[in-house]
Amino acid sequence: MVLATAAAFDCVAITLDAPTQIELSGLESQMLVLRVCGQRQEKAEITLRRDVMVPESLLARVTCVSYGTVAGYPALKIGRCQKAEGKWDCQGVTPALRIHDVVVEYVDAVTADEAVEITKYASSLATSNGLDVSGYVVGNCRVGNGRTVPFPGARNFTIACDAPALSITKDCWEGRCRLFVTDVDRSIP
Repeated sequence: MVLATAAAFDCVAITLDAPTQIELSGLESQMLVLRVCGQRQEKAEITLRRDVMVPESLLARVTCVSYGTVAGYPALKIGRCQKAEGKWDCQGVTPALRIHDVVVEYVDAVTADEAVEITKYASSLATSNGLDVSGYVVGNCRVGNGRTVPFPGARNFTIACDAPALSITKDCWEGRCRLFVTDVDRSIP
């Protein structure tokens, strides 16, 4: 059985039209699940949308069902595929965790434990520098390495979700660490 949810957003300039339903054939759904999740998976969540820049192209985000736990949370695999000229192309698979109601991908040599730590910290914030950031960690997030931090013992991470992105620095010295927000990207993700 293949679970498939789909939404399309066609866009002209800045005006968004109402979403329209996109349907995959059963064979296409099975093929995407097989490519991203492997032979042992029988279902996955497939989210579809039209590529606004190339309307004849489809983009699919395939989230496989949990295959176990990592860092104490359900472990997932996520793949992104594109259909152009009638053919599907899937470019790699990203590890992810389901942390409560948020699906968190971790990339750029970020470990599962670091992804959990950054996600929990960002989720705990109400404000940062006077800005309400309490609703930033929602839906689907991606934790990666941010820009280089100019002082020893620090590491920068970015967490971008279905809301503006946060840049978080982890500063460690003498066996202690602290986390703090160093930037908020308010642009539309």
